[in-house]
This record gives sequence, structure tokens and C-alpha cells, in this order.
Amino acid sequence: MLAGILCGCVTVAALYAVTMLAYFRLRRKYAETKYAVEAGIALFAIAVSVITRMYILTELGDGTFESGFSAALFAIYSGIGGLAFEGIDSVSGVELNYINCIYSGVSLYAGLIALSVITATASYEIYSKAGLLGLKLRLKLGICTDVYVFKTATPDTLLLAESIKNRYSEKEFRSRRVRIVYCGELLEPFDRKNFLHKEIMSRGFLYWSYNDRPGGGKSVLRRLGLYIRNDAHGVRASKNKGGVYVFAFAQDQDLVGSESVNGKSVFKEISLILKENSKDCSGLHTVTDFYLLTGSELNYEYYERVTDDIVSSAAKKAGADAEKLKKYFQVHVINESVLAGMSLTGRRMEADGENGNGDFAPVGDGKHYAVVLGFGETGKQAMNSVYVNNACFDERGVPLSFEADVFDTVATSKAGLYKSTHPLTVCISKGDSLSPISREDDFAVNAELRRISEAYEPAIKSFAEKGVKGMDFGFVAREMKFPVIAFHNVDCTELEFASSMKYDGRLTFGGRSVDSLIIALGDDEKDIAAANAFIDEIKTKGSALPRGTRKQYVYVHLHDDRNYARINWTEADNEAYPHIGIVLFGNRGYIFSYNRIVDEKQNMKYSYGYHLIADGGRKDCVAENEISGIFTKIKDNIKSGDNTDFLPHLKKISGIVSTLEPHEYKEKWLYTKEYKKESNRAAERFGRRFRRELDTKKELTGAELMKLAELEHDRWNRFYIAHGWYYSFTGKRESDRVHNCLCPFAFLSEDTRAYDIVNVALAYNPKK
Repeated sequence: MLAGILCGCVTVAALYAVTMLAYFRLRRKYAETKYAVEAGIALFAIAVSVITRMYILTELGDGTFESGFSAALFAIYSGIGGLAFEGIDSVSGVELNYINCIYSGVSLYAGLIALSVITATASYEIYSKAGLLGLKLRLKLGICTDVYVFKTATPDTLLLAESIKNRYSEKEFRSRRVRIVYCGELLEPFDRKNFLHKEIMSRGFLYWSYNDRPGGGKSVLRRLGLYIRNDAHGVRASKNKGGVYVFAFAQDQDLVGSESVNGKSVFKEISLILKENSKDCSGLHTVTDFYLLTGSELNYEYYERVTDDIVSSAAKKAGADAEKLKKYFQVHVINESVLAGMSLTGRRMEADGENGNGDFAPVGDGKHYAVVLGFGETGKQAMNSVYVNNACFDERGVPLSFEADVFDTVATSKAGLYKSTHPLTVCISKGDSLSPISREDDFAVNAELRRISEAYEPAIKSFAEKGVKGMDFGFVAREMKFPVIAFHNVDCTELEFASSMKYDGRLTFGGRSVDSLIIALGDDEKDIAAANAFIDEIKTKGSALPRGTRKQYVYVHLHDDRNYARINWTEADNEAYPHIGIVLFGNRGYIFSYNRIVDEKQNMKYSYGYHLIADGGRKDCVAENEISGIFTKIKDNIKSGDNTDFLPHLKKISGIVSTLEPHEYKEKWLYTKEYKKESNRAAERFGRRFRRELDTKKELTGAELMKLAELEHDRWNRFYIAHGWYYSFTGKRESDRVHNCLCPFAFLSEDTRAYDIVNVALAYNPKK
């Protein structure tokens, strides 16, 4: 009896599960249809019910026309009635119990299916939960699976999720499994009419919304069964067992990161994870990468401080080591404007293609002059990106200077804020003047340089006491080339401004040649109109300049890649005007991608290299000892003779590093502060230029290597200045944004210069 009951329940459940699985697969595939899938599945269930009943009644009939006709009508009537669980009666007078079971069961089946797909009693979340059970089983079996969890559903998360999915379909990732899940208390219940929900379903991403009671709840790791051993202990012996990535990307009405909501969500997850492991925090083995989207200027120190406080408090209660616990919570602060600035660098390099050696070509006038239209967060980040990534030397070997005129209707107030947060930047106000920076501004510029000089007086005095000559502020100013920015309270769409920007073979503003024109006025329509106005001016005036002319760039910020086609510039124009480059940056599909946000493979090498220089490598690791030994040889050879060819050394380092798997140098990355990680990312972006430079050389002398190291230090200085750091003779304090290496290369000790050599060496990747 019991066996029969269980068999009946299992049979109905299996038929229901198979049909609903087919339903959700069809619904995902045909997400745009309104009712066709539901109607098709319901009709299929009715057809199964009707045909089965009709067959049974026909077999039980006397074979006459009347009995067949009656059987058909009754089967259709009772089959449709079964949709509401009506008409489910047994075959009267029949002793065969199995026939009764089938006869009643098909109506039950049809009713359950109709109830699920028509009345929406079952949603995509039920299907997702079934998929999550499979994920938990896979993780328990030790099958390596990377899991990406999105706590909110936004257009940007959809772009990123699709990019992740596509990345794992490539050859490099085919050996790894991936699961993308939308899961969190900020999600609304699944609604097939919601465009984002429909897209999530059609792309096969799982979806699970829930509500926690006040003060309670479980972490995402506990809900999804993501407590796995993927930490850095013993990574050299066994590979990572899968990554866990959690994205808090809620947005406000302006479609920028909602900082308070995202920060609260991430800190809550960290607290819940620690609470769930409160008995023995040292037993925590899951490294979780949290990505937090903000809309304001990045404040790495704040997020690090709050995370450290949460971890330290939990560790104290559990009697665990707080420093060892911190690595399990990797909090990455993401800002769309910063990503846009990063994309500008990438797009510029793509635009240059194989002609990138011009990046290191001597600059005749020793200056890079930029004009910035619009100084919101994106405009500021774009300008900083141009400033940092145009590091090079003039014909005398002196760092290139950077000057910019910024135009914004509220430039005066923005100038004060920018000056206070960027103390090593020369900021002057031009009011409503349309004249560019010129010698007339020298008095204001010199006053700013005198202010900056105060920071370097202790270092200059120290060199004087040691008898070192020439180390005065004039030397500091010449070697550092502090950026000069002039702010204009001007609407850059007005007539007077338009007449000041001209093209007569060269793009000029107020008679001054513009190296970079940055257009970031706040929305695509304004940016397109402004960019096309300048492009039409260029095409109207034509060009008679030789191809060797120094290239000028117009950088245009566009959110939507569909608007790229609206810029009046084609491949043919690149050929016709080779001295002009149009770089479109900030496309959300470009910046919200796996390569820009998640992929850290190349960036991690730098913290690994610094570790080898500082600590010398582990005694039991052949690769670390070998690389460390090569770096030691480079330092010793530079001291003994500048004519040594260092390319074989760099090639050997590159060869060893390229054979390492990311998990083999990830441990140092886990203990690296987020701001330093960002510095490593910037080093990798600039490193592409070193690769192109070194690939053209047949040999590299010590003097040439040190010149590249000096250039890397200039780039590093610019990065820190652009992020608002200040010089301190006494040391470095990350909380105060002061650093004792924010100085000319000549001020550095030989050991400190080695870090710049590391960046050059790790950038080198010789062509095979």
C-alpha cells in the first residue's frame, strides 16, 4: 500500500518537473513572446489528458459509433474540467485499478500544469531554486565552479553578467564552470513583464529574491552553499577551488552608484559571514570578492576602515587573528567615472594600434596642453587619465609638463574643491575669461608653486646638509612638473567660446595648439553636438600638414555605444587626417565588462614582484628565488657597468612569470590594500607602452633601463598626484594620503628605485 502511494506521488512529481523544466527552457528561449509558451504548455497538458482518457474510454466501449462519439466528448469535457480539478472521476464499473490511476492522474497532471503556467503560481524563482540545488551539489562534490552573485538587477549588471558569460565561453576558460545568480534582499519578486527580469531569464541567469527579518537573515554564502575552501593557504600545491564574487550595484535615479545602499549591503554580508563562523573564525576558508558601486569620488580608506573594524570586532570575540581574517573579504570600490577614465586610456591605445612608439618620442616644446569641456566626475577622471598616461620626457630628458584649461559653468566652486583635495596640483581661477593659460598667469602659478615648495623643504635641507648640490626647489619643480590647471566659469556651448576654438591645420584654442580636447559635458546629446562641431570644422578647413606632425586627440565621452555611429568620423577620416585622433570612451558596455572589473591576472603580478624585491622570495619556491636572484643581478650590474645588455634578464623574468598560474601569486594580492591594487592596475595599463618600446630594441643598456625606470617613477608620481596625495619627508601614511617617494627620481634610494625596475621588467612580454 505504502509503496503504491509513494510510486504515485513520485510519478506525478516527475511528470510535473519534466514539463515545468521544458516550460522554463522554452520561456528563456522565447522571452519576448507574451503568452505563446504558456498556451503551448497548457495545451500540451490538456492534449495528454484528453488523448489518454479518450484511449481508455474507447477501449472500454462496445466499439459502436455512439460509444466512440460519447467517449471523445466526455474525454474532452473531463480533460478541460481537469484544469480546475473538476471532472476528475473514476471509470465507473471498472475493476482495473491501474486504469483508474491513469484516468484520474492525467487530469491531475493537466490541472497542476495549467495552475502553474496560467495563474502564475509558479515563477522563474522556483526553477532557479532547483538550479541552485544543483549548484550546491556540484560544490560539495568539489567540482571547481566560479559563482557570480548580483544583489541588484540593473542595466549595468546585465552588461557585466553577459560579459562574464561570454568570457567563460572562450578557450582559456572552458575548463572552468561558471554560475551567474541574481540573489538578494534588494531584488523585487520575479516579474516576467519587467524588462530586466525577462532579460535575466532569457540569458539563463538564476534569480532568487528574499526578505530578511529585521536583525536576522543569512549570508549569501550560506543561502547558496558557497562556503568552499578557496583560500591562499597551500595554493602552490593545489589550485583554487572556485571564486565567489558578489556585486552590490544598486543605482539611484541618476543611474549612478547608490553608495549608502551598496555599502550597507556589503557590510551586512561581511557581518553575517563572520556571525555564521563566530565559533571558530579561523576555520573560514572562503575568499569573497565584493564589488561595490559608488557615485561619488572614491574613498578607499573609508571602506577599508569599516571592513577592518567589522573583522577586528568579530575576531576579538572569537579569539582569532584579525589580520589573517581580513584577506577573506576583498572589497573593491567601483566608480563609473573612474572606469570611464580607465577606458579612455585603453581606447587611446587601441586607436594608436601599432604606432604606439610615438608615446615615447621626444616632445619639442616639452608641454602637453589639454582643454576640458565639462568638469563633472567624468571630466575630472578623463583629465587625470590623460595627465597620468602622457608621462614622457622632452628632448633634454626632462619630464613633460601638463597644462589644462577647464570650462564649466560652476568652475570656480569646483576649482576650490579640486585644489583642496589635490594639494600638489597648481590650480588657478580665470573667472569668465576665455583666454588660455599664458605667461600672464605666471604670478598666480608661482604663488601656487611656493605653496607646494613647503612640503619639499625638509628634503632639500637634508641634501644640503649632506653636501649634495643642485637639490633645490627649482630642481624639484623641473623634475616633478606639477600639473597646472586653470578653471573658467564659461558655458562652452556659447558663441564666444566657439569662436576661440579654431582649426587651421592644427586644433587651437585662443591661438594655442591643443594636444588633447576632452569633451565630457554630462550627457551623450551634448557631447555628440560639441564633438561634431569640432569635427566639421576640421573637415571644412581641410589639412595640408605632413604625416609626421604631432598627433592631436579629441576624447569624447559617450555612455551608449549606439551613439558612436552618430560621431561624424570614419576610418576614411583617419587616413585623410592622420594627425587627428578621435577617441570615444566611457561606453557602459565597454567599462562594465569582465576584463575591466573582474580580471586581475596581469595586475596581481606587480604586488608579487614587489614582494620578491622586499622579501627575496620563499626558500622552498624555485621560481621566486630565481626571479629574486635576477633582480639582484640587475641592481648589481647597473652599479658596476651601464653597458650590460639587460634584455636577456627581462626576458627570463617574463618567461618565468608567464609559466605561473594566478593562484601562485595571488596570496600577496589578497593582503594588498585596495588603493595599492588600483596603483598596480595603473602600472599594468601604462606597462603596455613599455612592452611596445622594449619590443623594438635589440639590446637594453643599464642607462636605458634606468631611464625607463625614471619614466615609470614619473608615471607613478602623476598617479598619486592625480589621486590627491602629498609629499612627506618623514614617511608614508595611507590614511593621510602622504608618501615619502612622491619626489624626483634622484631623491630615491637605490633600493626604492628597484621597484620602478620591477614595473618595467614585469611589463616586458617579448614577442614569440
